[in-house]
Amino acid sequence: LDGTSYPVYQSWYLNLMLKWHRQDPVSEKELKRNNAAYDLQNNRNPYIDHPELVEYVWGTMQDMPWYEGGSVSPVITAPTDGSTIHIGNAYVGSKVSQSVEVKAVNITADLRVTVSGEGFSANATTISAADALAGTSITITYTSDQHANATGSLTIGNAEVSTTVTLTATASDAMEGLEATNVTATSFTANWTPATDVQSYTLYVAGKGYVAPGTYTLLRDDNMHETETSGWTPSGKYYVETEYLRLGTGSGTGSATSPALDLTSSRGVLTALVTCKSYGNDSNVEMKVEVLDKDGNAIADASQVITSDEVTYAFLLSGEADTTSTLRLRNTASSKRVMLKNVKIYAGDARSVIEAAPMKAPVETGDTLTREISGITTNSYTVTGLARQGTFSYQVKAIYNDGTESALTEPVEVVLSGEEFIKGDVNSDGKVDVSDVTALVNIILSLIDSPKEVCDINADGNVDVTDVTALVNIVLD
Repeated sequence: LDGTSYPVYQSWYLNLMLKWHRQDPVSEKELKRNNAAYDLQNNRNPYIDHPELVEYVWGTMQDMPWYEGGSVSPVITAPTDGSTIHIGNAYVGSKVSQSVEVKAVNITADLRVTVSGEGFSANATTISAADALAGTSITITYTSDQHANATGSLTIGNAEVSTTVTLTATASDAMEGLEATNVTATSFTANWTPATDVQSYTLYVAGKGYVAPGTYTLLRDDNMHETETSGWTPSGKYYVETEYLRLGTGSGTGSATSPALDLTSSRGVLTALVTCKSYGNDSNVEMKVEVLDKDGNAIADASQVITSDEVTYAFLLSGEADTTSTLRLRNTASSKRVMLKNVKIYAGDARSVIEAAPMKAPVETGDTLTREISGITTNSYTVTGLARQGTFSYQVKAIYNDGTESALTEPVEVVLSGEEFIKGDVNSDGKVDVSDVTALVNIILSLIDSPKEVCDINADGNVDVTDVTALVNIVLD
């Protein structure tokens, strides 16, 4: 027994019983015994009368309806009625597509495909009964000529059966990060192409080895009991249960290792969201999560004592910025077993996914290595006070007037070099004198350009004639 109300038995036992059931059909002797028992006790063994029930309860037909007499009503098993399918994010004016699996049982007529919702379309209007019975797929496409959070629906059916799912998609401007300007030892001006109908921009700056908060890409989403298709490699002591992969036994430990992960875009940073629980009455169960290099050596790790309740835990780890790192999950002691249900792996810091909280959005937060600036209303911003002569990257997203957001731009790298600006050294000759007054007057007259932090002498946020007066006073002093 596995300590659950269903499937009741451990997987090795169930697999053995199913094997024997399939190899040994109900015999005449068993039928006579079942009838004799009914005469005496007025009850029957349903698995003698209907041996196919074994498959519906524990075997390959668990998700299928069963009807006495063996007839199965027409049903569409995929996509699931009432579910939601996210098509993805499309840049304004471009398209994004998603393949949708279609599978039906016992239908006799072709299926109609109907899509509703502005911007959504399908590559087929009908699916033949033969294709649906064998299993096929259709492609749903979304496009928009403006930024949007879109919702639609997909209905597949005929006179016998029907299923409807919700479609979602987003569209955002194809913003582009531009080369930084006004680069000094501790500051630079970030630039980007403007978006339309924008309320503000949010800028993320990260030093080398750091990842902007909330910047992440989903790499894997695996149900851990599906070891044959998930790509994970279990080892040591483990059992494949219904809905879970159990790591460890009473006599040893077990582990599961992911396929190789591409962590180049996140500089080696990954987030693992692990849904799991402890086994049975095991207490003080510790689970260890490790990033392995290409040689299988642990280069980062974290541990968590898990409970008997199913919980999703978040782990933020830093590995190598390559395509060969893997993630290993393991229990740390015998009789301290871990029941793994699902693991999601993100490149980047995705802890906000589980925290279900929006990222903070003050005007400017951070330190000399990371910075987040929101509420920017122009398509450039000067970031100061960074680590001297460090290497940084920046990304930006648009906040639209309707509250929706664009995708982040691709990172732009900046190598800080040179010296800090000297306030008042408008012409950048290393000293402050009357020639800077002339240069500042030309800037105010819009004849030349220069960073605000150099020209805003009185630090009132504006560059105007009052700064000329302040600069004259500096020169006279």
